[in-house]
Amino acid sequence: MGQIFSTSVIVITSFFALSCAQIPSSSTEKTESEKTYQGIGLSSVSPEDLERFSPKPIDKELTSRIESLMDIRAPYGVRVSNDGKTSLFQWTVSGVPHIWRLREDEPFPVQLTGGVESARLIDFSADEKTFYFARDRGGDEFYGLYEMDVTGGAPREIYRKENVNISLQHITDDGKFLYFIANDIDPSWYSLYRLERKTGATTLLVGEAGYWRLADRQENGLLLVSRVKTNIHSEFYLLDENNLTEGLKPLLGVDESEDYQMSFSHLPDHYFLRTNKFGEYRRLFLYGAKDLSFVPVTKAREGDIASFDFDKKSGRLLVNSNRGGYYETEAYETPSLREIAVAKFELADSTVYRGGSRNGQFGVFQTESFDGPGVFFRYHWQTKRLKQLSFSSLPEVGRDNFVRDTLEYYPSRDGVMIPMFVKRPPACEKKLCPVIVNFHGGPESQSTPGFSSIEQIYLDHGYIYVRPNIRGSSGYGKTWLDADNGPRRLDVLSDIADAGLFIKKSWARDGVEPKVGVMGGSYGGYATFIAMTKYAGVYDAGVASVGMSSLVTFLENTAPYRRALRESEYGFLDKDREALIALSPITYIDRLNRPLLIIQGATDPRVPAGEAVQMYNLMASKKIDGDLILFSDEGHGVRKRENRVLSSGHTLLFFERFLKESQSQ
Repeated sequence: MGQIFSTSVIVITSFFALSCAQIPSSSTEKTESEKTYQGIGLSSVSPEDLERFSPKPIDKELTSRIESLMDIRAPYGVRVSNDGKTSLFQWTVSGVPHIWRLREDEPFPVQLTGGVESARLIDFSADEKTFYFARDRGGDEFYGLYEMDVTGGAPREIYRKENVNISLQHITDDGKFLYFIANDIDPSWYSLYRLERKTGATTLLVGEAGYWRLADRQENGLLLVSRVKTNIHSEFYLLDENNLTEGLKPLLGVDESEDYQMSFSHLPDHYFLRTNKFGEYRRLFLYGAKDLSFVPVTKAREGDIASFDFDKKSGRLLVNSNRGGYYETEAYETPSLREIAVAKFELADSTVYRGGSRNGQFGVFQTESFDGPGVFFRYHWQTKRLKQLSFSSLPEVGRDNFVRDTLEYYPSRDGVMIPMFVKRPPACEKKLCPVIVNFHGGPESQSTPGFSSIEQIYLDHGYIYVRPNIRGSSGYGKTWLDADNGPRRLDVLSDIADAGLFIKKSWARDGVEPKVGVMGGSYGGYATFIAMTKYAGVYDAGVASVGMSSLVTFLENTAPYRRALRESEYGFLDKDREALIALSPITYIDRLNRPLLIIQGATDPRVPAGEAVQMYNLMASKKIDGDLILFSDEGHGVRKRENRVLSSGHTLLFFERFLKESQSQ
């Protein structure tokens, strides 16, 4: 089992009283502004705005410093062959995520894909002569499926349709069939297809309304199919692809709202099931479909089973557990379900199992530490030999500069302790330093400890870096996870403000409060907008990336399939409109009184660029300091190296101006 080093845990047990003068009223002050845009991607923003808000160059010296930190990187997404001698992985060394090959008889990795568009590695083909990858255009997330020889050469398009997103789900052991999902019938749902590799013929397996996925497949043609209801809840069905006229047979989760993830097991009519149905945390069970039995596989614990992988060839079950953001891996043999030993990684803060070879001979593990990017190891299950497959590159940078996260807490106004990971540069242990609070996306995601070159940029410039896991985050039990669903978000939204209030009062020195900035991407961008409007005055400056400024216009314009999933999280347009308005940052635009920078990808298929433009226009009408940056060739986030440099550089310069310079005045 991977050894996890514990970090220091600091529990804050007292806090200052919150006054009405410090926190603006949560009541809705005004009716939400009229919708100012329609559409998604490039259709939601005008060519004039694209030109007007294109990113400006930054100082060459700053560019050089940021690029040197972005040179700190390591391969990721490793796949290993059956003989263990060939590995495929992704690497950003060219400035764009591409696929590389490493063989034991080769002195250096070989780049296989190239160009301005990134490639997303899926896996080896069944015979391992080729591999599959996905590629979109400009971050629009309309992925096509491609194949390439492992020896290199030109990629071959397997399946692509204009304005259709596909996702490869399974490759049969004999390589005859591929299974994928696509939203080609209706953009609001995903259908399940089988593709015959030799002829290219496709067969529609599941075409009714729903977000369908292939959870697992047996070689006899029995499919375990799921219909995703929300980001958390799924229904599961059985489908015999040899007799499609029988249709889908309900198995588990239908007419329920439970957190289920399933796969076939080693026993007939039994399934491995991860669920939090019987407690706060996700646990792994062996589910008997005939007698409706739930036999625990993992022990009850304060922490989630994050994921599991059952290798049918070896009968080995691998389980990744998450305890407060720290990961470790355990393994079980079947049929006894007895825990067995796994590779040990003594110097890792976290260890995660990332899959293995198709024949079950090798496993791939990823370790995370605070002093460099994560690295991958190949583990031979029979010989117990461990081989490092990837290495971190830290050119001209010493590991002594890096800071380990500490797990700390701040109290919410209703007395709940909110966890946050904090990195303090050594120089900030004894002097007042500005603070940056970064809220994660999701909102069901979780901030975890580890290394980040982006975070290091701010640490090197003398900022304390804080990442809270407010209510709605995963990893802290289902009560915590579900606390912000729908209109209930109004009850816990103040967790965003309470982080800034606590830091200002508790981290002050000699009566002087630190300047505190707020930032985040996606839901973190939304949290930043909320922090700067509804809770205006708590934070001194904000930088919001790909965030929603109005939950109403966001739901009306986001991709149809995403609306179906997101309404269950934020609220439904037809019945929760009043709550959605009360939860929208632009409802409180009249309170905005501090500088705000907005960053957005123009082709974003999740959060339309119109969300950023309408927020900026309202901000500009109030003559608030700030700016809008639109990347014409980026989607939901910034992926290309030159754009990442500009995004990080403008963010740093913004905080330097409004946190550091104002602190010294």
